[in-house]
Amino acid sequence: SMEWICDPAAVKPLLEMLQGDDYRQLSNSIRALNAIGDTRTIEPLKEFLIREGFSVSLYGDAMYALNKIGGADVMDFLLTFWKERKLEIRNEAIDTLAVMGDPSVTNDLLGRLQRENPDKQIMTIYKMRHINDERIYNTLSTLSADPDAKIQKAAKWALERYKAAHQPSE
Repeated sequence: SMEWICDPAAVKPLLEMLQGDDYRQLSNSIRALNAIGDTRTIEPLKEFLIREGFSVSLYGDAMYALNKIGGADVMDFLLTFWKERKLEIRNEAIDTLAVMGDPSVTNDLLGRLQRENPDKQIMTIYKMRHINDERIYNTLSTLSADPDAKIQKAAKWALERYKAAHQPSE
């Protein structure tokens, strides 16, 4: 049960679990440390975040716990982590939010179109269709006439689905 886990005496064994590689143990220990809210967990959570090779959901849980426990004191660490060390996580998070239709990632997606190679641009175009935003609509419309035939085809496909999802016929 979660009761014993919310006991501060459980912090030490939970921090030991945080050193391991077992997904379930890591997930449970991060959630329990979050529930306990003990400041002794701040540095070990930072150390966990710097380790490579875990799933986005584990990093997300650890960032959430760190933010909740550390508050303003950990904000610089989290922002640096978010921006520099884990671009791939940031990109996965953007992709996930895009597919969920979250307009907060519109600028990220539009920026990606400027920077990426054509294959990645096409993947971005496919994801953009989920977000109901006039800038997305305008971008997809413009790309529907792109000189690159593959981009043009992807944009037409995405625009069709965008209209079906976000502009229901009267």
